[in-house]
Amino acid sequence: MLGLPSFFFLFSLASAFPQPQWMAPGPDDVRGPCPMMNSLANHGLIPRSGRNIANHEYLEGLMKVNCGVDLASAFLTGAAVLGVPHRLDLSFGLDDLRKHRTIEHDASFSRNDCYLSSIDAEGECDNYSFNQTLYNQLRSLADEDSFLNYTSIAASRLQRQADTHNRNPNNDIGLRQGVIVHGEGAILLQFFGWQFGAIHNRVPLNYTDSIFEHERLPYDLGWTPPPLPITLAIAGAGEAAIIAEEVRLSKTLFPTGGV
Repeated sequence: MLGLPSFFFLFSLASAFPQPQWMAPGPDDVRGPCPMMNSLANHGLIPRSGRNIANHEYLEGLMKVNCGVDLASAFLTGAAVLGVPHRLDLSFGLDDLRKHRTIEHDASFSRNDCYLSSIDAEGECDNYSFNQTLYNQLRSLADEDSFLNYTSIAASRLQRQADTHNRNPNNDIGLRQGVIVHGEGAILLQFFGWQFGAIHNRVPLNYTDSIFEHERLPYDLGWTPPPLPITLAIAGAGEAAIIAEEVRLSKTLFPTGGV
């Protein structure tokens, strides 16, 4: 276990790295449904074009924000196994992440379900554009100090999953997609909430506004990557905590078992 001197030494190292410049995507750049991946591209941590991202560029980009190599590798392997399109050279684009029922899923915090979305210029469902109304629903679940916490994320998952089940007859929130959506919540709290609680991570709304609304890592607001890598085990523990809180809320809000 790290003592305080070691922790603050690591924190100072993380703070010392230069902040990668943010640039809005250009007209020929592509983006996908994941705000964090889009943010990495906007900061140049992966190719800014969002196209032809080599596996090593993807891994290196995530590791630059202190994503553990095992977690980053699990993302990469999972994307391939779940059917995200890859080029012959094994590269992929952020637009490839739009393919429905791969890592893209219904009941997103900030994107429309494929079934409920409009059709884009290429004839595909627009499951990748930011939806302010959905994100505002997540924001409304912040605590009295304007932070999102495990309860906020669990409540949002219940809310979004109920909406999808009620309005989308093709909803895909089964076991596989459930793992993904709860993992996203855990990663949001762990990467961006570590400064505000080592155990019970919570994220200020100005951080999440930066990530979701502007697809910008909140360096300018005081954020730095976590001083220790977020590993697969850490992410899994966070996911379990969200699911446990979701179960608790379900029993409170829906005592008869309905959602």
